[in-house]
Amino acid sequence: MTEVIIVSSEDDGAAWFKKGKIYINVRWLNLEEEAEWFIDESFMHEYIEHLLGLGHNSAIYVEKVLRKLLYSEWYGFNPVNLLYGRTVRRHRWEQGVSRASSRPVHVAPRQSL
Repeated sequence: MTEVIIVSSEDDGAAWFKKGKIYINVRWLNLEEEAEWFIDESFMHEYIEHLLGLGHNSAIYVEKVLRKLLYSEWYGFNPVNLLYGRTVRRHRWEQGVSRASSRPVHVAPRQSL
């Protein structure tokens, strides 16, 4: 069993694995709707990367699949846009990067009536 610790830390990343524990930083969450998918995604990323030992790229791949297929179906939009907006500037080495390496920029989703 792996212990998951929820923290609120100013300068750490979104989530990390240290000494057999997964830490999830909720410091930048402002909306209740963000919390569930953010914690789920952070846990899955760290679990795949460290506990299964499949690495960072495999964890990012799973995040992309979840965002595109599941989240859009569940929520009607991609909830990652709540944190990062539609366009996130990235360095070449960050292309396809997960939520863990970007600073949040809150943008309300567009919903039609």
